[in-house]
Amino acid sequence: MKNSYLTITIQRIICILIMQGAFYSQISAQTGSYSSPFFVKTLFNPSFNGAVDCTEAALAYKRNNLHEFMTAELQHYFDKQSSSVSILFSGEKQGNGILRGFSAGISYAHRFKVGHNKIINAGIKADYVHQSVDYNKLIFSNQIDYLEETIAPLSEQQTFAPVHTQDISAGISYFSKKYRMGIAVVHLDKFRTTQPPIFLPRLNLNIGRILTPQRSKQKIRLIPEIIYSLTFPNFHQLTYACQLKYKKIYSAIFIKHSPNIPSLSSAFQLGISFVKFRLSYTYEILISRKIPLPFHSNQVNLEYKFNCEKKRKKRNTIFCAKY
Repeated sequence: MKNSYLTITIQRIICILIMQGAFYSQISAQTGSYSSPFFVKTLFNPSFNGAVDCTEAALAYKRNNLHEFMTAELQHYFDKQSSSVSILFSGEKQGNGILRGFSAGISYAHRFKVGHNKIINAGIKADYVHQSVDYNKLIFSNQIDYLEETIAPLSEQQTFAPVHTQDISAGISYFSKKYRMGIAVVHLDKFRTTQPPIFLPRLNLNIGRILTPQRSKQKIRLIPEIIYSLTFPNFHQLTYACQLKYKKIYSAIFIKHSPNIPSLSSAFQLGISFVKFRLSYTYEILISRKIPLPFHSNQVNLEYKFNCEKKRKKRNTIFCAKY
């Protein structure tokens, strides 16, 4: 009797952990797939596309207890048109591959010069999103025949038909020698949907102060920043971030808090940064009263810049903080 009670208790604990972890995984996907909003900049704010006057290729990968996410982005800045175009591909798996997703998108941003070393970027992004369920990994109790020791095929495949949808996001940002800030509405077209959406509309705000000591000669750059996200209708998240770059060493810390979920999430990023190449690793851990065990993730980001013409240094170019 005690063994049966212990078995049931363990099963209940495992179910609670899975449900809470899945809930956090979904919220995490709504509020930003990566710990750093600047891993893949156009996911957070489409106007960040073109913040660098180069052709930039970026790869990012994240894996946690229940979720696996990967993105690849290529963006090119057109100097004569003062605009930038970016293409983005992403794929994800949840629940050991039971739920799979794929998206492909394109974004456009235009740059406006509003003063000496001051610019405003306005951008828009459109995506095609596909999600499906792997039926072979779904097993329900009514499929199991204990006498024959067989598993019947799933008879409700039509309920899990693949989902296809479009996704629109837009934003605006401001850059100067001392500040960077932006506002964006992600999943903009999901406000008026009549069916349960894959994504919920989200508002992103960020404001950061760029600090460069005069004696450091650009060797040290410190950027404290506050990031706020509102996933409609009422999920709030506040992030306190601080990024530090010293010569070729790049580091950052992100502390996230949400009043909707009594939890504290911390992310630590460390990497190397050269003129055209940057590689970084991020570890994030979530501690919550509702999740008895820590929820953690590992993330890797790779960026490479090319077609950065040296002749631009002779002109009065706009300074933009490197992400």
